[in-house]
Amino acid sequence: MLSDIDWCEAKYTHTIYIAEIKNTLSSLIISAVALYGWMYHCPQPKYSLGWVLLVVVGLASAMFHATLLLFWQYVDELSIFALVLWLVANTQPPILQWYHWLCLPVLVLAPFYSRYVLFLLGGSLIVQALVHRIQLPVRAAILLALGVVVWLVDINHWLCLHDWWHIFISFAGFLMIEWIAEG
Repeated sequence: MLSDIDWCEAKYTHTIYIAEIKNTLSSLIISAVALYGWMYHCPQPKYSLGWVLLVVVGLASAMFHATLLLFWQYVDELSIFALVLWLVANTQPPILQWYHWLCLPVLVLAPFYSRYVLFLLGGSLIVQALVHRIQLPVRAAILLALGVVVWLVDINHWLCLHDWWHIFISFAGFLMIEWIAEG
């Protein structure tokens, strides 16, 4: 079954095997950046899970954009959810971590809302960091904000920028995981 999401990139223009070539290749950048971080910036093995999750996000996103299958959309979104939960678990005080798990039933039972739930979860991570004075790396916050802007522009079909979303998010994720690992 095909996904209902229609990113603005033209389909199957460069090859009959990959639906969205730019989005597929830019998704692989996420995994490449994560592998680099894992190999060269992982001082403690307990933070390897963050790097692995970022690799999975890139691979799942590449599979989704290559096939446009609903299955890979769900794998993509669940991998992002797992990464956000890992970031929350490593940046938020334990008392603030519980409510993110309330989103899991929405992702499983009503997956067509998952992109909005993920968007809100990522936003809440930043808002909580500001409210509770958790110092996020400024560069990561700027890249995340740029990524959100291009995602909103692309989802509304104003400009085709989804590949830039992948690039901004890959480096924002890299900086966040590196910051947590250096803790």
